[in-house]
Amino acid sequence: YTVDEHTTRVIRNLRRFALPEFSDELPHCSEVMQSIEKPELLYLIGLFHDIAKGRGGDHSELGAVDALEFCEKHDLGRVESGLVSWVVRHHLLMSITAQRKDISDVEVIREFAETVSSMKHLNHLYLLTVADIRATNPELWNSFKQNLLRDLYESTRRWLSRGLDNPIDKEEVLEQKKKEALDQLSSTEFSPEQIHSLWAQLGDSYYLRYQPVEIARHTTTILAHNSPGKPLIALRTATRRGSTEVFVYMQDNDHVITTVATVLDKLNLDIQSATITTTTSGYALDTFYVLDENGNIVREESRLERIKSTLLKDLSTPAKKANDAIAKTPRKLRHFDIKPLVEFNTIDSADMSSVYIDAMDRPGALSAIARVFSENDIKIHDARIVTLGERIEDMFFVSGEDGQAITDDSVLEKLEESLVAVFQDSDAAPSDK
Repeated sequence: YTVDEHTTRVIRNLRRFALPEFSDELPHCSEVMQSIEKPELLYLIGLFHDIAKGRGGDHSELGAVDALEFCEKHDLGRVESGLVSWVVRHHLLMSITAQRKDISDVEVIREFAETVSSMKHLNHLYLLTVADIRATNPELWNSFKQNLLRDLYESTRRWLSRGLDNPIDKEEVLEQKKKEALDQLSSTEFSPEQIHSLWAQLGDSYYLRYQPVEIARHTTTILAHNSPGKPLIALRTATRRGSTEVFVYMQDNDHVITTVATVLDKLNLDIQSATITTTTSGYALDTFYVLDENGNIVREESRLERIKSTLLKDLSTPAKKANDAIAKTPRKLRHFDIKPLVEFNTIDSADMSSVYIDAMDRPGALSAIARVFSENDIKIHDARIVTLGERIEDMFFVSGEDGQAITDDSVLEKLEESLVAVFQDSDAAPSDK
């Protein structure tokens, strides 16, 4: 849409949150809307959030200045004017945090909560973000994005309810999750000794990335696995993340992620996100969240069985390479001229590097990216996969072969060239060299 049409759609979406007849459309947003004391401020935020696009410079900053000037000229109070201006200035913050960062990381939530600083800011920002994404392109909105934003909202709400002067401690989070998971496992056939023996092999990062109910389910699934030498594949459709969950647990190797991504792509599944973990015992514990080609959760038993059997077959082949990981770009996407962008950052607290990729979507994109990392001896620890119409915005958290953040400029330059090449040469698959 043009900016003006997009803006009117944003305001329309915000208005629907306030109308009882649409309360079943997005119940959580309608519920949050009830806490908005002055809806007219939210509509002003929607009006100004993109008003400075096309003028050059940061449209968020320029729009915030315009919004503040408008509010002051119309005699809005200092607090109300400041709220409108703040949300306009930060209107991309929530979507960027949810889609490009690991929102299971305590530090990510802390940083986001400190920036938001209050429930009033959070409520207005959350409602605008949902309305904004849905007004950009209706096809971009799905159950996965809905649950992703709600998870960030709830995590931030809990942080703010404790007070910014009483932050959540990482060790406290770990212990609380283990306690809740252990309570849920009390009725199973497995003893506390079996459970703790497995948990000792998983590593702290695992517990930070999953919720207690997921930890309990993974524990049961792994302990019940009767073929420890074979890959464990488990699928779920009724997930809190609004997607079909593909769980993989097996001895780690350089081709696990590439193989899984290639298989899912061949089966016409869109990967919405991936949580990649390597346990301290050297096992890959990976979860891929997928939707079908129509943006729906996969529920058909026959299709679920095909996904499982194909993954089991391909992952059981030693050192299997995804030779056909890169397919030709469909003709309908070739007219989009999106220059691939690759950005690196160092995450000192985690001894990792983040790799952000913004490029034109293409069949087999994730498997091709994973293959580049593998060929350059780069280890993927986590991933955030986002598809926005014809574009992808993917974030990977990686380390070099020494297990540390990648700081060598020559390595980064080579990696960037290889990743950009994935999206530039779209009509022919590269060799395996």
